[in-house]
Amino acid sequence: MDKWMGALIKRLGQPAVLYIKEEANPIWAVLQSVQSRSRQNMERLYSPIGQVPQGQYLCMLPAGTPGGEGDRLRLQGKCYEISRLEPVYYGEKVAYLWGLCVEKEA
Repeated sequence: MDKWMGALIKRLGQPAVLYIKEEANPIWAVLQSVQSRSRQNMERLYSPIGQVPQGQYLCMLPAGTPGGEGDRLRLQGKCYEISRLEPVYYGEKVAYLWGLCVEKEA
């Protein structure tokens, strides 16, 4: 399943660069704008006065991709900070990584 999902992400996604600290890692990623204002999705991203920041994106990365929360993803000239990244399992194996990103200034 992880190979199948990796192939799907490569087919539907775009080439990107994942920055872990200052190290650049070329990867493929799927990024989709989040239209939902669900409290469950955004709870950790609210500001102290309750504002939901703009520029929320769902990302899918191939299984085995290094990185995690706080790392940055550069795609089509824009920069995104990963605010949440979790593995999605198929049986006992990781099929892909699911995450939320916030658009940031480069």
